[in-house]
Amino acid sequence: MSTETSMRRVPRQQRSQKRVEVILRAAAELVTEMGYEAMTTSAIAERAGTSIGSLYQFFPNKDSVLYALAQRYTEEMRSMTSRVFSPDVEYVPTPVLIDRTVNALVDFEYTHPGFNLIFNSAWISQELKFASDGITDAMIEDFDRVIALKSPTLADEHRRVCAETMMGMIKGLLPLTLTDDLPYRGQVIHEFKRALQAYLTALIPLDGPA
Repeated sequence: MSTETSMRRVPRQQRSQKRVEVILRAAAELVTEMGYEAMTTSAIAERAGTSIGSLYQFFPNKDSVLYALAQRYTEEMRSMTSRVFSPDVEYVPTPVLIDRTVNALVDFEYTHPGFNLIFNSAWISQELKFASDGITDAMIEDFDRVIALKSPTLADEHRRVCAETMMGMIKGLLPLTLTDDLPYRGQVIHEFKRALQAYLTALIPLDGPA
């Protein structure tokens, strides 16, 4: 990580930690509303209700704010996937597994403003690409493990390609759920689940786990 994305100061006191939390939340909202290019540190500070000087105590620029946000989201995504892909995942029926996976991803996206941009827009900077790759790689590892449990005869190299294919499907379909058109959103989520279930089911041997 370069000095351009390093935090200038790690908050130790509770008051400083809360201030950083407010700054990160403001950045998440703004990057969702106006995009990366239009967002500025001044706009972040204004939305956070703090001075620009206070923001600069912790972050040198907007990239460092987004990098900290990406790190936070990566940690929270790992926590979420550890719950979804619990130790008993081998015995969870495929439709149930897909249902809870897609529901968790959709909920995560809605409760984490800016996640889609970080997740899918790795071109913003090398540092943000690194953070985005961290989220992607962690999920691919989870999918690889699930496929190995569901289809143990699949060769390692093939299994990895399948896990990456599932990740590509998720990256392509998840943004379609970000809409206020609730009927359309419901249809997209339904088709999202159907696509993943059909793909995962096709990988499972006829005599393999459900």
